Amino acid sequence: MKRKIIAIVICTLMCATAVSVAGTINTNNKVFDTSSSNNDLVWIQANPTTSSRNVDWLHYDDGTCENSLGLTAGGMLHEVIKLTPTELAGHPGSITSIKIMHGCPLFPGTPATPYTAWIYTNANHPPADPTAVATIVGTGTCPAIDNWFYINLTTPYAFNVTDTIWVGVGWNHPASSFPAGFDTSGYVAGKSDWFWYTGGSWLELYTSGFPGNWNLWVGIGSGSTNQPPVTPGAPAGPTSGTVGVSYSFTATTTDPEADNISYFFDWGNGHDSGWLPEIASGATATASYAWPAAGTYNIKVKAKDSNGAESGVSPAHTIVISAAPAIEIGAITGGLFKVKAVIENNGAVAATNVSWGIDLAGGLIILGKASSGTIPTIAAGGTATITSKMIVGFGKTVITVTADTATKSQNATVLLVFIKTA
Repeated sequence: MKRKIIAIVICTLMCATAVSVAGTINTNNKVFDTSSSNNDLVWIQANPTTSSRNVDWLHYDDGTCENSLGLTAGGMLHEVIKLTPTELAGHPGSITSIKIMHGCPLFPGTPATPYTAWIYTNANHPPADPTAVATIVGTGTCPAIDNWFYINLTTPYAFNVTDTIWVGVGWNHPASSFPAGFDTSGYVAGKSDWFWYTGGSWLELYTSGFPGNWNLWVGIGSGSTNQPPVTPGAPAGPTSGTVGVSYSFTATTTDPEADNISYFFDWGNGHDSGWLPEIASGATATASYAWPAAGTYNIKVKAKDSNGAESGVSPAHTIVISAAPAIEIGAITGGLFKVKAVIENNGAVAATNVSWGIDLAGGLIILGKASSGTIPTIAAGGTATITSKMIVGFGKTVITVTADTATKSQNATVLLVFIKTA
C-alpha cells in the first residue's frame, strides 16, 4: 500500500508544475547540504569486489532500497543520474555495465518489465525523450524480481573524465507497477534523482517530495573484461521423491575473479528459485522445492557474478516424483471393550508403514487410554481397520484417532467395558 500511495502522488506531481522544496540530507552519506554553495557529491563508492579488475561502481545511493516508484497509469518512466567531472575524476575508462534496482525487496511483486538503457554526454539533460538523442546501450526485459538487475553493455561507452554524462534506464511498465527503486538517505540536487516520463518534463525526486537517490550504479572499467562464473555441474540432491514433499539441492562453482555468486535453480516444470542471495565464490548454494504433480523432472542451475555476468546452464539432475498416498480416517466405532477405526488410502499409490494411534481424553479411563501401532501396507484405494487395546472405564470421553498426518475425533461414553459412540 505504501508504494501505491507514493506512485499516485508522484504521478500527480509530474502532471503539475513542480515546486522546489528543501531537502533533508543525511550527512552519514557524505553529501553536502543542498543549501550550501557546493552541492557536489564528494564520495562515490568503488565496489571492492571489482577493484582487482579496475572496475569501479559509481553511484549516489547508499546501496539500500527503501521504496520504488511508478506512474499511476503506467507508461515509460526514466530514472536518471548525472555524473560530472567531479565524480569521474580518477575513473578513466569506459562504461561497461549498469546495475539498477528493479522494484523494491521490501514490497515484492514487481512484474517483468521491458527496459531501455541509455547514456548521453552533454552538460544539460536531453531536451525531451532521452531515447531520441542518447546512445542506447541496452534493451530487454527485466524478469519479475525485486532486486538488483545488471545490464552489461555489448559495446563499452567511452568518455573523457572532463565530460558530463547522463545515465538512465527507462521502464515501460503497466499500471500498478513500481519498477524504479530508490533509497531515502538524502539526495544530491541536480545529480542523483532525475526522472522523465512520456508526456511529461524533466524533474527531480526531491522537488516532488521524495528526497532520495535512485538505486542506479554505473560500472566503469579500464582493465580486463569481467569473466562469468564457471558453468556449475549438475545440481546434487535426491533422485526420487513424493508429490508435495520439499527436497533440497545444492550447487557450487567459482568465479575467475573471485566475485560473489548468485545461483538460479530451474525445477524443470516452468518454476524456478529466482536468483538466490549472493554467496562467496566456491561456497555451496542450497535451494528447496516441492513438486505439485508426479513426473520426471530435469533440474538445472546457472550462476551469476556480482557484476551480472552469467554462466552457462548446468547439466541436468533428474528426479522422479511419484504420486503420494492420501491417508484419511473413516468411521470411528465403539463396542465391547474396544474402539475401532477405518483407515482409508484415497491416493494413487500404496501407503506403507502407516503409524496410527487411538487416544481417549476425558472420563475415568482405567485401562486402554492410549493404543498405537503400524499398518504395513494399505493399497491404493484400499482400507485397513485398526483396533484399540482393551478399554475399561466410566464417563464421557473424546476418542482421537491419528494415522500418518490425518487426525479425527469422536465423542463417546465409556460404560465400564462398553464404549458407546455418539
